[in-house]
Formats: sequence, C-alpha cells, structure tokens
Amino acid sequence: MGRRLDGADRFLSTWQENCTSMRAACSSGESEHMKTAFSVYGDRIAPVFDTSERVLVVRAVPGGEGTEEWEALPSEDPFRKVAHLAGLGVQALVCGALSRPVQGMLAAQGIRITPFVAGELRSVMAAWREGRLSGAAFAMPGCCGRRRNRCGQQRPPRCGGWKKQGP
Repeated sequence: MGRRLDGADRFLSTWQENCTSMRAACSSGESEHMKTAFSVYGDRIAPVFDTSERVLVVRAVPGGEGTEEWEALPSEDPFRKVAHLAGLGVQALVCGALSRPVQGMLAAQGIRITPFVAGELRSVMAAWREGRLSGAAFAMPGCCGRRRNRCGQQRPPRCGGWKKQGP
C-alpha cells in the first residue's frame, strides 16, 4: 500500500508533474501556440500570485524567443485575475505562492500551474525554456530545503543533511 500524501507532498508532486508536462510540450512542438503567464513584481517573479498586479504572457515559438506581452491584472478580485488569464488564452502560469482557492480556480480553467518559483524574471524564463525550472535553484525560500530560521541561520534541508557554506 502506498503512503498517503499530505498537502505539501501533493502540491510538490503536482508541481513536478506540471514542469514535466510543460517540458514535454516544449520539446514536442506542442508549445508552438502555448501561452504561458509569468506573475511579476518589479523584475522578479511575484512572491504571491493572489496579489500580483501584472503578468508577462509569453507565446512559445519553436526555435525562437516567441512573443511577449505585458498584461495588467484586476487587483481587487482573484476570480477576475483567473478569468482574465483564461480570456487571454493562457495555458500555463509560473508564479510564486498562491492560495488554494486560486489554485482550484486556475485548475478549473485548465491552466497548468508551476508554483513556488522565485528569481529574476529573465533567469526564470530562460530556465523555463530549457526545462530547468523544477530545480531548487528557482524554488521559493522554504521549498526544496531552502529554509532559514528567524536569525538567518540555515537549517538542514528536508531532503537530508547540512549544505556546506563557504570555502
């Protein structure tokens, strides 16, 4: 009998499946018409999609950079944000954290979610294009072993062992 997945394990499993399916879509040519939205704050991935005010919508083009369009999001209502993305024809969303209700609304619209991503927008986009987004390098603090305590000292990662710091 398999072990029961708790909420965090389920979410991580879904995240890895979405990264795998997006990577497969990009390599199969399915991404020719795929629109992916990146939730943005400043020049970085927004830490929380629910409060994000804009996205960069990228249409993937095989062998090229594709097209990019900045879109403002309705700021007062998460339902309107999701409806706006669906209206734009967005098929995937790369974002930081998001609430379960918003996750459910996105899933109901058929929008694939790659959550808990952090980093500079252009670096995240490059990793997305190359299929490297699922690694710890772009995980939000607190995900995939990137945890710190209140004093800023690194804790051991969940996946085992201390990471060596410095020389």
